[in-house]
Amino acid sequence: HSRLGQVAAAAAAMPSDDPASTPSPVATATRVPAAITVGVCVMRKKCEKLRPLLAEMTSGGDMTVVVFEQQSILEDAVSDWPVVDVLVAFYSKGFPLAKVGEYVRLREPFCFNAIGPMSELLDRRAIYSRLQQIGVAVPKHVVYDHLGGGEGLVLREDYLEVSGVRINKPFVEKPASAEDHNIHIYYPPSVGGGSKRLFRKVGDCSSAFYPDVSEIRRDGAYIYEEFLPTEGADLKVYTVGPKYAYAEARKSPTLDGRVVRDPSGKEVRFPVLLTAHEKDVARRISLAFGQMVNGFDILRAHGASYVCDVNGWSFVKSSSAYYQDAAAVLRRMARRAISGEDSPFLGAHMGPPHMGSPPSLGGSGDRLPANLFSRTEPAEQGCARAAAATRPPELRALVAVVRHGDRTPKQKLKMRVRNAKLLRCFEAHGVGRGCAEAKLKTPVQLQEVLDLAEELLAESDAKLAPGSENSSESEADGVPLGKLRQLQLVLRRGPFGGLNRKLQVKTVRAAEGGRLEEALLVAKWGGELTEAGRAQAERLGRSLREQLSRADGADNLLHLHSTFRHDVKFYSSDEGRVQLTAAAIAKGLLELAGELPPILVSLIRKDAAANALLDDSSAVSAQASEIKRVLHGLMQQPPGLESEAELAERLVPTRLPALLAPLREVGSPRARVKAVHEQAGRLLA
Repeated sequence: HSRLGQVAAAAAAMPSDDPASTPSPVATATRVPAAITVGVCVMRKKCEKLRPLLAEMTSGGDMTVVVFEQQSILEDAVSDWPVVDVLVAFYSKGFPLAKVGEYVRLREPFCFNAIGPMSELLDRRAIYSRLQQIGVAVPKHVVYDHLGGGEGLVLREDYLEVSGVRINKPFVEKPASAEDHNIHIYYPPSVGGGSKRLFRKVGDCSSAFYPDVSEIRRDGAYIYEEFLPTEGADLKVYTVGPKYAYAEARKSPTLDGRVVRDPSGKEVRFPVLLTAHEKDVARRISLAFGQMVNGFDILRAHGASYVCDVNGWSFVKSSSAYYQDAAAVLRRMARRAISGEDSPFLGAHMGPPHMGSPPSLGGSGDRLPANLFSRTEPAEQGCARAAAATRPPELRALVAVVRHGDRTPKQKLKMRVRNAKLLRCFEAHGVGRGCAEAKLKTPVQLQEVLDLAEELLAESDAKLAPGSENSSESEADGVPLGKLRQLQLVLRRGPFGGLNRKLQVKTVRAAEGGRLEEALLVAKWGGELTEAGRAQAERLGRSLREQLSRADGADNLLHLHSTFRHDVKFYSSDEGRVQLTAAAIAKGLLELAGELPPILVSLIRKDAAANALLDDSSAVSAQASEIKRVLHGLMQQPPGLESEAELAERLVPTRLPALLAPLREVGSPRARVKAVHEQAGRLLA
């Protein structure tokens, strides 16, 4: 009997919408054989994983399975391989892809997955190129081959640039080969730097953080793409033909690298509903790559969905309902293809997605769901509503506003600057010409200011007479030397970490063209989250988790986060101690492990909107000024005007014991500060 060949060309040759161009079923149909032979041409270790699917497909008695022996696949001529009607074949390590393509051309079996495009799936560059051709969003990225003699690579501490396209840290570094799963993420100095290495799961570990490694690899071709914050989860989508898609969410390996498993040892995943747009993306990918059985990864970020990988043949590992649906779709697909009724591509053109119920694909023996994108059938909806009425209360939302944890004392140094070199440096970072203020936080920016400070101090010292020294009040070239020396000491204080020091520059006076004539430089340091503060924040997160978990022991909060039914979002201002506090709370709340920087980058939103929400106090500036005035008067009050207990109660009208106790221990603030000053004088004498 004749067979329908389905190879790479079928994926590229999309059917026309013109009915006249579609072959008549009467003209092309041939009799379906009583038993369809399904050939399984895969490497030996992959065969076992196919058993549940093959069992479902052959349960109707109209299909038989022939497994190609691995030795035959590798050593025998394709003319000696079994002749089959339908071929299940997909690439894995050692699989002779070209040889299988030769077999398909010789015997013309119907292939669920086109053999030709499988080579494209081995190169991430080709995958991204094809995705962009069909209008599927991918992360912003650049490609660079370090061994190909390429030019145009610019690498800085907080970004990478190739041929003028800049990718800011954090960015992801992927080998061009899709078979290489060693993916690295590089973090910016503003969150402490370092890198995370992702790899194939080893036990319960899928990634590791290296705080002191920030150098990219230079041993081949790589894709560098922007890191997309996904609130700690990513989506695995599985398609069976262009009209069936099943999706699961899992904890992202970029968080802490710890794999969460259920009691049976399988990775914990939760079913996810795809949006109409994501369903259309699934269909486009299935058609464009010619892979009826396929898997790909979606990142949901910034209100959009991005595809970051296409895997080829992939299956859900532990869903009997999925196996039933998939087997029904594939069985019917094979029958129709062999009979000549149609191919998987007919009726699945690249136009708008089919949003109603899918067309009928056959008799009741196929057990297809009423809606291929939903496991809830109409007849079951009433039962589902009745069950929901008796279900225990379910957490729907949680809102918490939290102050940062325990910190070291904050310190500040202000100085007016009229020095030309420093002013030009500030202008280079955006101050002046319409911008009244800028923050300098990166190691490069801080090092630049330190170098200028040391240069100016060296020039000033060179002008002094032997044996003399500048007074703390002296000024040279428009900069106070005493404060400049203090600034030098602050900036020399340990390595620049991005979260422990910053400089603010504000315009004081500018010429008509915007050129700076005088600026206010404010150095801020200290105020860092202590180890006790980190422990406090993690403990708070764990406490919230324990209180919010359901009484029956189900991990309701983690389920809430992972299923995307509701988002769990963490917002932070741009202060380092606040960001780290938020990351530590997230670590405790979601039971994460490892260092805080990867959690901070993956989960904590600290954009302009978040900063305006949490750090903009302009609406209460008048009240804040009045409170400061009253507090200043009370703190400066001479001892003896009232008892220490009365003063403490005036300072804390709410009478919170946690604040009253230390104030009573301090006594008169003015007297205590005076005693500290006198003691410091004695120590320095």
